[in-house]
Amino acid sequence: MESAGRGIPLADVVLLPPADGRMEVWAAGRYDAERPDLSFTATPERLVTDGEAIGACGHWTFDVAQPELAVVLNAAGEIVGYTVCNDVGSHDIEGENALNPWQATLVERSCALAPGIRPAWLVPDPHQLAVRVCQTRGSRVVWAQEASTASLRRRIPDLASRLFREQRFPDGAVLSTGTGLVPGRDDGLAPGDLVVIEIAGVGALINPVGRRDVSPSRR
Repeated sequence: MESAGRGIPLADVVLLPPADGRMEVWAAGRYDAERPDLSFTATPERLVTDGEAIGACGHWTFDVAQPELAVVLNAAGEIVGYTVCNDVGSHDIEGENALNPWQATLVERSCALAPGIRPAWLVPDPHQLAVRVCQTRGSRVVWAQEASTASLRRRIPDLASRLFREQRFPDGAVLSTGTGLVPGRDDGLAPGDLVVIEIAGVGALINPVGRRDVSPSRR
């Protein structure tokens, strides 16, 4: 009989994104309006996690990686931890119509979350974290950049409070806080690329890029 204390090799385990049930993923924009720009981004079944392919559509000519610190909130709106997010977006769709930004992000496999949650008490100051991204195509670096969460225009507790002010999240929520890392026009995603995002003190997220019209079954 196998010992109850025997571990399972990590390679034999399928890690899922840290969102389930009725949780929702929201994202904060980087605008200066008095009311924060908070937008619905994904449901758990649309998410991917470390090692899984994020999607890029061939008919969208400028899909981009968006490296962001994500805040994990419980049902009471309390910050319980942090993780790494790639909130993939399409600048083409955003540019076509100011009323259509949700179409640039709320699609299958357009949001990736690292599987691990760094407890909030182990992150002394979430506003002083280095964020790095490296996008490669074969052996060539397409885009590499570094920024800090110090550039966030709003404090994280304020964003969390605004999100929960007018709506309920019975199973909690994940709030991606916005990015100061903006790729150039020639740095869009293409199938076969690899995107690596690292946030100091929080974790890392690695995703290959595929086509969004191919929807793998994971669950």
